[in-house]
Amino acid sequence: MLGLWRVGRPAFDVVESSWDVMILMKKEGLFARYVPPSSEKFPEQFKEKDALITPWRLLPVSILYNTELVKVGEAPKNLDDLLDLKWKGKISIPDPSRHTTTAKFLWNLEKFMGGKWRDYVKGLAKQQPLLVESLAPVTPAIIKGEAQVGIAYIKFVKQYKGPVSYVSLDKYLSDPNHLALGAKAARPNAGRLYIEYAVSGDGQRLIASDGEFVLFPGVYPPIPGAEKVAPNMVPMDNPTEERSEESKQRIPPDLLRAISRDNLTLQPGEL
Repeated sequence: MLGLWRVGRPAFDVVESSWDVMILMKKEGLFARYVPPSSEKFPEQFKEKDALITPWRLLPVSILYNTELVKVGEAPKNLDDLLDLKWKGKISIPDPSRHTTTAKFLWNLEKFMGGKWRDYVKGLAKQQPLLVESLAPVTPAIIKGEAQVGIAYIKFVKQYKGPVSYVSLDKYLSDPNHLALGAKAARPNAGRLYIEYAVSGDGQRLIASDGEFVLFPGVYPPIPGAEKVAPNMVPMDNPTEERSEESKQRIPPDLLRAISRDNLTLQPGEL
């Protein structure tokens, strides 16, 4: 797509992706300025000042658990509870040495845990978690009983059928997703209409009906307690290119590999 764009051929009208991908494409000049009118109602903290990308949903992360295997009152109450020995071998998470969103989630734990986040990752590794390739397979593993608890998106409670619920936390690290209009869009007006509908009240209600946490005021997914989750979503930061060296220091390679399957040590260039 980038190659087509560089030789002057319009490869897209609208792009939807996670924040880190959108930032890379924005730096390449792939987007045109456009502020959909309905997005003016979104919380200020989620708006991009340059008007090149528009947020449309956030993906809050919590602890999911099997409601048949975990008795009432025995589910973890917070992330620290996952380090209790009773959960050893019963947790599922994505392998952070291969899944960038999970690595970013661990990196962002410093927001809540301060300098103790590294010890937390080491403790999680000692719990011998069932590692999967991304966040989506965590929920089926919990539903099938391969694990009893896991770290995943809250939306999966709605999107997967089975005995699964989520833990209410004080704050939820969340992955923002954005929309953008292509700078060389073949159908720019259609692209604008698409983005405006996606962030309008009607569009946001339709999106939320599938379990998504959207940004339009008063619109929530059909998940118990969703109205309490939304105000407590904390966007995850993504290291800029200038902070790449700092990010390597904040998530040392040995901590990433400590929680992977084979316990080998990553070389610095493999991050």
